[in-house]
Amino acid sequence: MSTAAGTQRLYDERAEKYEGMMWGSGDKKAVDYVFRNLGFHLPPQPRILDIGCGTGLATRTLKEVFPKSIIYGLDNSGEMLTRYHEEFPQATAIEQNFQRGIPLPDSSIDMAVSSASVSEYGNDKTLQDIHRILKNNSAFVNIGVKKNPITLVVTSLMWRYRPTTQEEFSRSCLEAGFSQVSPINLPWRTYPANRMRFAVMARK
Repeated sequence: MSTAAGTQRLYDERAEKYEGMMWGSGDKKAVDYVFRNLGFHLPPQPRILDIGCGTGLATRTLKEVFPKSIIYGLDNSGEMLTRYHEEFPQATAIEQNFQRGIPLPDSSIDMAVSSASVSEYGNDKTLQDIHRILKNNSAFVNIGVKKNPITLVVTSLMWRYRPTTQEEFSRSCLEAGFSQVSPINLPWRTYPANRMRFAVMARK
């Protein structure tokens, strides 16, 4: 796993072109499909944490689906958060390496989400912290990078991490205290995301 400082520099340097890079991997299609088809009840004004929010790819869809939501965007890159805050001035931007903890109170969040972030750069403490900040009967939705020969090469060269499998990540969520982890199937219309990404919902 990369050092926190090394990862921060990497994403700071790529902040300007980040969203274009994510479009090529199908991240936008995966995010749109997952958050528009959750089948999960949220309160009228939910508090949502976007972990590894970057420039706001997931937050953009979340604001469309849950227009009254109160959103917190957490990221380790100051350059990413600058662009995030410019587009989402009402969101609370938090500059923090989530490997070291999430600075939010216990049982304060209705849903936590992550796209190509927690399952890629997180650790056991990250998952335990997500479980801690979630309210009872809430959920953590994770979109991760599938582990296959293509992603193993691309991610190690470009993003400095090794992807995990859906099964490994689901097992880690259960070990962190989540009561149930369910897969979210990405249909063919999300291509290439259905070949490059996996998605799960972990319930507290």
